[in-house]
Amino acid sequence: LRMRDAGEADDKLVGVPAAGVDDTGLGALQALPDDVRARVEGFFMRYKLRPDGTTPVELGGWGDEAEAAAIVAAARADHSCR
Repeated sequence: LRMRDAGEADDKLVGVPAAGVDDTGLGALQALPDDVRARVEGFFMRYKLRPDGTTPVELGGWGDEAEAAAIVAAARADHSCR
């Protein structure tokens, strides 16, 4: 889930079971029901809700598996440099 928090990139990765791992048969984010994705988006829009009703969070839609893998690879590379 592409997200910005107070203007900074703060993407969220959502894990789904790989095909054949369990009986949900999901295998990909796109297989999650729309209402589940809407609840995830709703949570991240509200979890930093301020008393005045504003939030520093902006959502930018869902990425795909390749984008998630690139985010993980970049995080690993950044962490290994420290």
